[in-house]
Amino acid sequence: TVSISIPRSVVAFVLDMVFMAIPVIGAAFAPIKTIAKAFGKAALRVRARTPLVKLIQTVAKYAGKLVNLLVKAIAKVPLIGKGLSKTLGRHTNALVVKVAGGASSLIINKVLNVLLPNVDLILSLGGAISGFLDWLVDKKLDGELQFNF
Repeated sequence: TVSISIPRSVVAFVLDMVFMAIPVIGAAFAPIKTIAKAFGKAALRVRARTPLVKLIQTVAKYAGKLVNLLVKAIAKVPLIGKGLSKTLGRHTNALVVKVAGGASSLIINKVLNVLLPNVDLILSLGGAISGFLDWLVDKKLDGELQFNF
């Protein structure tokens, strides 16, 4: 048999990024994003230098570079690339905020999940759906979606 294992956090992250792109859903199901934002603001105020703060700051810094590289790569796609990259270019800041916010949420979510196992199930819609899929696929909430073929 062939076995494929996908971490539940990866599924939750992808789902949360999709949901955050939909304004109504993103606003309704983003409590972890609110926690991440509050944590970031508090850390900046006191200039805390914990490893978690440094990691989130690094993610935010590289989110901009990642989005810019993505826009440049899309510009090279024949026929639609230039128009699409111009459209994305006008929304670069919003994309950077979404990528940095999603990555920061993932980091905080992982830390909270270590402290309180399976807490990610209630922190976001993506977490809830990925938790349900985790249980549905292998009848265990072990953080891995295990597919056996």
